[in-house]
Amino acid sequence: MNECSTATVTASIRKHFTAVYKAAADFPDIPLFYQAMALIGSADALIKIVDKNDRGVPPVQTLLRLLDEHGFEPAKPTDDDRRHLGMLLAYVFKHVLQYEDQKANVPVEKNQWGIRTAALYYGRPDFIIVK
Repeated sequence: MNECSTATVTASIRKHFTAVYKAAADFPDIPLFYQAMALIGSADALIKIVDKNDRGVPPVQTLLRLLDEHGFEPAKPTDDDRRHLGMLLAYVFKHVLQYEDQKANVPVEKNQWGIRTAALYYGRPDFIIVK
């Protein structure tokens, strides 16, 4: 079984995310990005996001719940904020964790972000997340 460290995940995001998702070029400049990165950089949070995805809960929904639990409240989430969160998690699952497929427009629970649907990722390679 392969290991994937949170340091590898966050380093890849910092180095390649905006090159892959050019529409998110401004995202690393806002507090939401820093808070999302803090959670993705936490092994406990990333394990929870991955585990919930593998049990049918879109990663965006889990990340939103974690942001709420950690007291992050968006001033007024924009359409770009919502899209960029989806792009960030798409990058993590497709480009870093190497999931093979996705299902779009999966309903998520009601949230203060106004996000109604998100992607779910399938085809998990054999790996564990480590600190």
